[in-house]
Amino acid sequence: MESLDLANYWPSQPLAVVIGAGGMGATVARRLGQRHRILLVDIDGKRLNSQAVRLQEDCMRVEVFRCDITDRDSVAALAERVKTIGSFSALAHVTGLSPSMADWRQIMAVNLIGPVLVTNALFPLVGKGCAAVLIASLSAHMTQPDQTVTTLLREPLAADFMDRLEEAMRGEMSPQQSYSLSKHAVVQLARRLAVTWGERGGRVV
Repeated sequence: MESLDLANYWPSQPLAVVIGAGGMGATVARRLGQRHRILLVDIDGKRLNSQAVRLQEDCMRVEVFRCDITDRDSVAALAERVKTIGSFSALAHVTGLSPSMADWRQIMAVNLIGPVLVTNALFPLVGKGCAAVLIASLSAHMTQPDQTVTTLLREPLAADFMDRLEEAMRGEMSPQQSYSLSKHAVVQLARRLAVTWGERGGRVV
């Protein structure tokens, strides 16, 4: 079963962009697919196609898009595809790495830099009624970074972000610390975006 071209398939139905085709992402896509066309996004093409087949077998309208959310050009291509389809009404940013899945830099890149790049790229397409959900974690509330770290976490796209963060943490970064800090930063990101998206009639939670 092939991925659909959503630009020409049920154009009157709203579009939901789901970032992440793992177990949680697929569950979110299945729920949103009851009322939306789905653009399912992941770095793993094989996983994307497998999940798309399952969703389409349940009569859901799904197009897949392979994207590395930590790469600016890849995310820009995703935003261009969304624009071609015709904007979006929902964004579910589900993908993330747990402490057991990668080193601290990879975790920070996927869990924080990824959401920042994606929300920045899609911001020009935000309109009235648009909503975004950024998945955080209870771990976000189990860390209280000092002001230096908090300030750094607001600018994760800076060229020297990782090095400065490691220095601010006195070189003691672990995957668990990175996970907690990245999710803490995602909560703060959602709060900031709620203001700018709200000015366009959108919501971020």
